Amino acid sequence: MPPFTWRLMMKYLLISWLLFGCLPPAIARDPFAQLRASCLSSVASLEQWQLQGMVGKGNRYLGWLRSTQGERVAIASDRPLPFEDWQIDAFAPFHLTLSAPQSCVPQRVTLQIKGKYHDKDRSRAAAAERRGTGQ
Repeated sequence: MPPFTWRLMMKYLLISWLLFGCLPPAIARDPFAQLRASCLSSVASLEQWQLQGMVGKGNRYLGWLRSTQGERVAIASDRPLPFEDWQIDAFAPFHLTLSAPQSCVPQRVTLQIKGKYHDKDRSRAAAAERRGTGQ
């Protein structure tokens, strides 16, 4: 190879190396993912909370939660939650779904009414449905 071509090739290699040396952070990022300004590395878990009851209809509900330590909290679909960093995704009869959208690791919790009273309600609804269908 003539020396001129060798120098030219080395020049292009050096420029390419400098350009591509800056790209690894851009290559590692998903170009279709939304950019997050900042995320929360830790969000308080709601796994120890239990849905005790709820009233309402349509898109307006009021619910009661109880922790394993005995703490009670009332929540409503039209008011901010007492749990920082959490929001209500779905508030429907017998269950409540919450999520932490600002968390670095996506978190979602569904709390359901459990216990003998809920079981009775479910059996009454099933019996009413059977009566309505004539079974």
